[in-house]
Amino acid sequence: MQTPRDKFLYWVALLMVGYNAFTYGRWALLELLVRTGTWPSDWQSFDACGYVASLSLAQEVVFFVAVAFIAVAFYYLLRKARWAL
Repeated sequence: MQTPRDKFLYWVALLMVGYNAFTYGRWALLELLVRTGTWPSDWQSFDACGYVASLSLAQEVVFFVAVAFIAVAFYYLLRKARWAL
């Protein structure tokens, strides 16, 4: 049986993990757009091409591993599975 505290903690965790998944997804989309050459260089006066070019291979690997893990954690959290931890 769930207590009100359990429900509150679930919704707080869902909001936090959901926000992180959204943010990581946005950055992954930006990186994919830059890598495919479809990012407009004058958009929002942000040098995305220069930013992506400055990243090392280790940073790229860690970022995409984090994207995969946060997506899996969000999926399991939506299912209320213990594997979300």
